[in-house]
Amino acid sequence: MYILIFIILTISFVYLYIKSNSKIKSAENEFNSMEKAFLNPINNKNKQTELEKYLSEIQYFTLLSHEEENNLAKDIQTGDQNSLEILVKSHLKDVIQIVQEISSHLHPELIDEGNLGLIEAGKEYDGKSIFRKFAKPYVVKYIQKELAEHPDNYKDPYVEPSKIRVRVCGTCLVNRKH
Repeated sequence: MYILIFIILTISFVYLYIKSNSKIKSAENEFNSMEKAFLNPINNKNKQTELEKYLSEIQYFTLLSHEEENNLAKDIQTGDQNSLEILVKSHLKDVIQIVQEISSHLHPELIDEGNLGLIEAGKEYDGKSIFRKFAKPYVVKYIQKELAEHPDNYKDPYVEPSKIRVRVCGTCLVNRKH
């Protein structure tokens, strides 16, 4: 009789153990699928790949000669939007260089603001000077405006204010009372 009870208890424990393990594994699988669904859009790799994609796309746009810029400037003054687009696209690389001069990191928001400055410069361009030199103040103004409006967004992420090292004189360390 005791043997029969022992066998029934053993079988029930084995059954419960197997059932609980299958529930744990199904819960783990469900958690992993939920984690993938909700955390992937937040992942920084997506932003990096978008920036890399943008940088690779603008490599195909070539610079224009001064004559071509003059012709485009005349067309822009008459209201031709295609000429403005051609002029702006040819100088998107310049915006990247200016952003790198101003900020230590390539922030997509700063690139967007610089592109807006480039468009504004294209609308005002009269063709008398080289467009690169003409547009630089506009681009810088828009980028600096963005930096002034949102200074916390563009701080160096690797330097914490509490981690800044203060230099101490060696004699001060020797004479310090502990």
